[in-house]
Amino acid sequence: MTKKMWIVMMLLSVILVLTACGGNVKQPDEKQNQTSSEQKSEETKTVKTIHGDIKIPVHPQRVVVDLYLNDLLALGIKPVGSVKYYLDNPFSKDLVQGITSIGDRGSVSIEKVLTLQPDLILIGSKDASEYEKYSKIAPTIVIPYGTYKNVHE
Repeated sequence: MTKKMWIVMMLLSVILVLTACGGNVKQPDEKQNQTSSEQKSEETKTVKTIHGDIKIPVHPQRVVVDLYLNDLLALGIKPVGSVKYYLDNPFSKDLVQGITSIGDRGSVSIEKVLTLQPDLILIGSKDASEYEKYSKIAPTIVIPYGTYKNVHE
């Protein structure tokens, strides 16, 4: 066997092996993925807040936040909506792509929050009227600014 023939045979063998290994990739079932994400969002837990015990999703999929955007991003959580002031931060501009503005500090549009259909809302205001507005849309947790020592609390 000549050297050229040997190289051609080796290349054909490699191609055959690669195509044989790549043929059995199982595609995920779309219906199964939808069901598992629905199950995740239906699981709830109760958390103690300054407004009493509140049931929240264990795995929230659509979070809206008015103050702690960068803290959530640092924890690997990408909200669907946040305040324009925090979205305009030049240090996190790559991380906030796709997050919708809900207005600016002090002038949040409740209508915009409503259209995002959140399953959890995090706010920093102790103002009871703010809490009442948000809690009519989705479970709302108030984390008063400066109350806790770190994000893990």
